[in-house]
Parts: sequence; structure tokens; C-alpha cells
Amino acid sequence: MLKETCKKVCKQIWQTTKKNVLLAVVIGVVVVAVAGLSIYAVYFRDGGVKSVSSQVAGQKAIDFINENYLKDTGSAELKTAVDFSGMYKITFDLALTGQAPQTDQILYITKTADIYSQSCRGYPLIWI
Repeated sequence: MLKETCKKVCKQIWQTTKKNVLLAVVIGVVVVAVAGLSIYAVYFRDGGVKSVSSQVAGQKAIDFINENYLKDTGSAELKTAVDFSGMYKITFDLALTGQAPQTDQILYITKTADIYSQSCRGYPLIWI
């Protein structure tokens, strides 16, 4: 009697384990597939975000500043645009009418062309 009960219990345990193992394998395959697709989307595709080169971003920023902020009062001129910690560091000269030129002014631009001023400490200044 004990032997039969043991066989019955062992058979039930085996059936349950077999189902759980199959479920665990299926879940594992799904997790690996989702993780792989996520890594691919983040690191190997553009992901719909259009980045521009540092020179193009810098010139767009200077053009935006000249057209919208300095239209009649002066001008800004791009000096350098370099990659800096995942952003672009834009250095430019600023000439305002009736004032001494201000050299080596700095803007930080994300690769999607959001502009941050050094004086704003990371708060958005303007968007282009």
C-alpha cells in the first residue's frame, strides 16, 4: 500500500515538475527575446531620434540665437563645436552693439539639438 501511494505521489510530482520546467523554459525564452530586442533598439538603431553632427548643431544654435535674440542688437559667431560627455560643447563669440565683445561663451547642446546655457546650470534655455 505504501509503495503504491509513493508511486502515485512521485508520478504527480513528476507531472507537475514537467509542466513547470516547460513553463520556465518558455518564460526564459521570452525574457531573452525581449531583452535582446531592447538592447538592439537602444544601442544599434537610431530609435527615431535624429542626432546631428557637432558642427551642424553648433551652427544651428548660433543661427537661432542670431535670428531670434540678437536680430538688431548684435551677433554671435561660432568658434568651436566638440563632443563633450554625450553632448556638444559650443564655444562662440558674442558681439553686442555698443558693448565690448564677449569671447568664449559656452552653450551645451544635446545631440537632439536642445540648448543648455552654462549660466542656466542645465535648465533648458531654448529649443531648436
